[in-house]
Amino acid sequence: MDIEQERLISALDDCLLNDEEMAVGPDVWKKYEDALDIGE
Repeated sequence: MDIEQERLISALDDCLLNDEEMAVGPDVWKKYEDALDIGE
């Protein structure tokens, strides 16, 4: 695995929610920072 692939995997992993975050639901998720910072 090269460094670019590792960076991509790390960035995508940062986007995953943990159990607590999953439990709060989408109304709270909307307030989270965009981990990939790509906007809408």
